[in-house]
Amino acid sequence: LTGIVFAEQSIKALWEEGAEVPKCSAIDNVPMGQEPLTDSCKHCEHGFIGGTCKSKVRLYMLAEMDGQVKPLVFALSPTSIKHWNAHKKKLHRSNLPIVAVNTTLELMDVKKGTYRWAEVKVGIDGIATKEMLMLAKQARDQFEEVTRQITDRDYSDPGDTSVEPF
Repeated sequence: LTGIVFAEQSIKALWEEGAEVPKCSAIDNVPMGQEPLTDSCKHCEHGFIGGTCKSKVRLYMLAEMDGQVKPLVFALSPTSIKHWNAHKKKLHRSNLPIVAVNTTLELMDVKKGTYRWAEVKVGIDGIATKEMLMLAKQARDQFEEVTRQITDRDYSDPGDTSVEPF
């Protein structure tokens, strides 16, 4: 998948089995919901690596598909977040915002012992066109309307490989 990322969110959720909404959730490390377990994710006993609170990153993208530019929400699994952070760091060193480049997302097969899974490898395929940047600005303006909640769709895909339109 190739497109331009116009926004991102760090999301976290602590789920109880069978629940339709998380017991506790956070967007960009700010706990939300009716009864958050703590006032800050930094002080939460569930938020450590390997803990019961699961982290993901939602990427809001525009991608050309079948001759049309479509908005997409791509949820990066916990094992793929390191690749996204490395991508952002590379862009930062070049003084480029994430929206300025055509970002590629590709599945990478990973095997360790008897376990096998896919991680999302992040790359660059040139600079975004002026037209795509204008569309990204419009999408960014609408971004706030759909980004202040965590749903079961963010966590329901067993492989974290889905691309869902918003």
